[in-house]
Amino acid sequence: MLPGEALDFGKTYDVNSFYISSKLEKLGCETYNLGVAKDSKEEILSKLIEASNYDMIILSAGASKGERDFVEEAIKSFGKLIIHGISIKPGKPTLVGLKDGKLIFGLPGHPTSSYVLFNILVLPFVFKMAGLEKKMEVKKLITNERIYSTRGRKDFLPVRIDGKEFYSVFRGSGAISSFLKAEGIAIIGENTEFVDKGEELEVILLGD
Repeated sequence: MLPGEALDFGKTYDVNSFYISSKLEKLGCETYNLGVAKDSKEEILSKLIEASNYDMIILSAGASKGERDFVEEAIKSFGKLIIHGISIKPGKPTLVGLKDGKLIFGLPGHPTSSYVLFNILVLPFVFKMAGLEKKMEVKKLITNERIYSTRGRKDFLPVRIDGKEFYSVFRGSGAISSFLKAEGIAIIGENTEFVDKGEELEVILLGD
């Protein structure tokens, strides 16, 4: 739901489009917000057709399996679905599609998941499209707490940085505070159950 509207039970405000637009505009991109689509294949497909002249399309929410996959169905009707699901946390239900050589990203609706996937997946493609050689700045830092992970998938953890150390600010995929306080994203390997205090991890450093 849009900020300013009365919040219905089980709904959440749309912060993702504002965050993504702000980040892209700081890079000099022109962004166009086509609004919120209703939960139907036809409505989402209509938005995709409306966006077909743009260089890249980014959708947020509606990518999770379990409910009807309206975004998946719409992308398949609009173009070609090339990825549905990535073995990472958060952001497992991410989709990637293609239409006439243009990328379509279907990011999760949870704010932290959307934030992580935008930074680690979408931004590198934006830089490449712009002809920039810019890469993510990664630094080895020390965790000041034990961090638990899930075997079988790679974890990307929003963190705050204090000198050579970092600590987790992750409060769940749906928590806006998880990314508002973040200064980096720690990378935890897929075969790791936990990382002990004092161990080093690679951390993606985030700009403003």
